Amino acid sequence: MIRRGQLFKNLPLFLAVLPQSPKYRNGKLIQKPTKEGIKRFVQTLKETIHKNQAVSTEVLIHLLNPKLTGWSNYYRHYCSKRTFGNVANKLFALLWMWAKKRHNRKGKLWIVRKYFRTKENKNWQFSTKVANKKGKVEWLDLVDISHTPIRRHVKIKGDATPFDPAYEEYFWIRHARRKAKRLFFPCKSQWSPWWELKFNGS
Repeated sequence: MIRRGQLFKNLPLFLAVLPQSPKYRNGKLIQKPTKEGIKRFVQTLKETIHKNQAVSTEVLIHLLNPKLTGWSNYYRHYCSKRTFGNVANKLFALLWMWAKKRHNRKGKLWIVRKYFRTKENKNWQFSTKVANKKGKVEWLDLVDISHTPIRRHVKIKGDATPFDPAYEEYFWIRHARRKAKRLFFPCKSQWSPWWELKFNGS
């Protein structure tokens, strides 16, 4: 039986069991990142920014984006929306301190104009201008994990197997939905040859 606030040692998840209510008669299980895991990730971002005080904005963004993308993709299947927002706020504070330390004689407005821009409905997008392979100047933005969509993981039916023709349509629909949500990546396991032959037509 899962207890309220139980922490699993082998999983970086915190489980909270909500009490019974008219909406959830049997209770509800909430999975979200642990406080220790969040603290470690923020510390990793802090160390990365601190060690690269003298690098260009482009290099710093290239160092942070893979970390932000990987961490947010790992937890996007859980109740992490509020966590993503909190981490984004802490990251903004770290970047602001990084910019002020680089330009300690400049004013706040100068720092804002140099390192931040308005993108759609966001006024504090950390970014810089870079030249692409064709020589065209474009914006390079820092990943905003607060806008990471939460995607619930849909389990495969227990009796479904890709080798059974009866479930061919089921796997086709599942593959199409994953691809539409941009959650599909080529499988690098024993399923890879079958998957490529089945869905890619190779």
